[in-house]
Amino acid sequence: MEFFNIIIQISFFLLLSCLPFSYVLNQKKILNNFKSIDYLSVNYLFLLNLILVFSFFNFDKEVLFLCLLILSILSLIFLIIKKVKFYNSILFYSFLFVIFFVSVDIANTFSFDWDTKKYYLPRAYAFFQSLFVDDLIKHTERPYFSTYIWSFFWKNSLIQYEYFGRMVYGYLYVLSIFYFFDIKKIELKSKIILCLVVILFTYKSSLFAGNPDILMFSLFMFLAKELYQIFNDNISNNNLITLSLILNLMIWFKSEGMVYSIITFISVLLFLKNNNKFKILLFLSITTFLTIKILFYNYWGLSLNPNQSLFSSTFFNMLNFNLILERSLLVCLWYLTYFFTNPIVIFILFFVAYLYFNHRTRIKYFNFIICFFLIKFLAIYFSSIISTYELTLNFHLKYTVDRVIFQSSGLLLIILLQNYDILKKFFNFNLK
Repeated sequence: MEFFNIIIQISFFLLLSCLPFSYVLNQKKILNNFKSIDYLSVNYLFLLNLILVFSFFNFDKEVLFLCLLILSILSLIFLIIKKVKFYNSILFYSFLFVIFFVSVDIANTFSFDWDTKKYYLPRAYAFFQSLFVDDLIKHTERPYFSTYIWSFFWKNSLIQYEYFGRMVYGYLYVLSIFYFFDIKKIELKSKIILCLVVILFTYKSSLFAGNPDILMFSLFMFLAKELYQIFNDNISNNNLITLSLILNLMIWFKSEGMVYSIITFISVLLFLKNNNKFKILLFLSITTFLTIKILFYNYWGLSLNPNQSLFSSTFFNMLNFNLILERSLLVCLWYLTYFFTNPIVIFILFFVAYLYFNHRTRIKYFNFIICFFLIKFLAIYFSSIISTYELTLNFHLKYTVDRVIFQSSGLLLIILLQNYDILKKFFNFNLK
């Protein structure tokens, strides 16, 4: 019975990914060259943003689900009537195969960590019971949407087991990886191999126990694909819209998402050439999203402090040279430890070293990635320096820095896409 319901829940995810949003954006391309992974990905990002908008008003989850499901079914019927030409069906079937096994594993994951048991699960259950942010009492300053979508799909499953809500985490994770590698210059077999390798490097059952870090990793995979296209002179209005959808979700999944959106804009501003219109529109989008969040927090009386137990303005009075030096050493120690033990980082560093000695001219194309990670490190460094954790900062860094590095590690995979020809030659990928 549970296997049957897992299949039904995956079917719900797929159907809801068939909203007409992608078709409206690019009608001719969809009809002439239907790429299922692209279509599902953009639609799903739009779906999550749509659920976010309705969540502001605590709209009835079951009514919203039914409306979205009907609209998605109508959209799918329309595509069938139009006789769209499907491409890369093997890639789509591979995606289904992986998402099924990930979903089964999530269904067997009940070992929640401390944060989930004390914070995320109670919040998801509150939303499941149709409560809202004004009913929450712990860490109300933190973004609520990761647990809201957990409750949304938990509520709208046939037998309403909580893990059906967490399955959306796995669906987004697998979809983002397949979306990232689904580009023209990579052969079909290589796409599947690369997707499986990244999943092998990053997959842990514990990541799907309710903590939103895996959602942030997934969004960074989507973000990496968009930035790759933008910095390779393939800019379109669709890129701007998709990028905006991603950054908005980041802002509402984790507190650091606000910082990530600003860092992304800075990287685009500094290194994207000859496209001022795109920069202005991206700036307006990010400013609008941040303004909406500020207004939402003010309306519900929530603190804009990203973590009230971690940051306090009074701590600046305690800062001195010795404290700054001690904390600087701790931050560098834990950041370097986790940075150089992350599987994606290790592989990319070896690949970059190979490029440096054999194709040095390619290195200059990494500037925007270096800029992103440098500013991100400075943000981690500054937040740690002013932290109110006097005696437990070492403990705090030990159990948080690895997750923060993991979140954005997928961004480094842009280097593989930019140098796929060299990667293929290096590994002798003679696949057709």
